[in-house]
Amino acid sequence: MGTVLGQPDGDRRYVAYTVLRDKDGTLRTALGFEAKPTALTPLVVQATDTQKFALLPRPLTGGVQYDSMGSMIITDRYGVEIYRSPVQ
Repeated sequence: MGTVLGQPDGDRRYVAYTVLRDKDGTLRTALGFEAKPTALTPLVVQATDTQKFALLPRPLTGGVQYDSMGSMIITDRYGVEIYRSPVQ
């Protein structure tokens, strides 16, 4: 598995990939995708939507809002922001 962040012609791109090998170690399949960083933001928003999927079980939070427990900022390796939770 791997990821590559590049900026060909000034256009930021991510490439994520994995390779599958057989029992002898021979490469059989390579899978991957390429995306602009801005295309990843809606995916992170959906994955962190606590109305649809709780990040922590209710018995652990006692009903406390997530934004009272913490916040997150996701950046790429160059510090370009991909996602920022609504409350900081």
